[in-house]
Amino acid sequence: MTGRVTRLARIAIKAYAQLRTGYRRAQSLGRAEVQALSLSIVTKRSLDGSVEITPQGEIDVDTAHEVREAVTGALRQERPSQIKLNLRRVNFIDSVGISALVAGFQAAEVGGVKLVVTEPSRFVHRQLWVTGLLGLFGAPEPVDAAEPADQGRALRTSP
Repeated sequence: MTGRVTRLARIAIKAYAQLRTGYRRAQSLGRAEVQALSLSIVTKRSLDGSVEITPQGEIDVDTAHEVREAVTGALRQERPSQIKLNLRRVNFIDSVGISALVAGFQAAEVGGVKLVVTEPSRFVHRQLWVTGLLGLFGAPEPVDAAEPADQGRALRTSP
């Protein structure tokens, strides 16, 4: 029994270490496999001079710096009229991710540019609401992640 407890403790410590370094344990066909978490960011400049930054994935301790760098990069290239952070495709954000959003807001404010959050996923909206930061980012309404970015809700038609 003691050997089994020790083995489980080692597994738990290893799993915790993997989570801490940005990995997720997933169950696949009865065995655990480790998948790397990632974040992709698309930046678009509009004709009106605004910049839209659209991250997809998880904004956490391992990826928050990427969002901060995207905002500062947009500020360095040309001074945009506004920076829009479209968080529709962000399925998770932790306190470090929220801190990166606030740092981006502050950097934009120092540069005289307004930063707003647009189309937050329900999870992101909830986190911004709980932390009291929803108003700071323009009080955006949440969207369903299942909806395509360019369309509203599709109307159902009967067959």
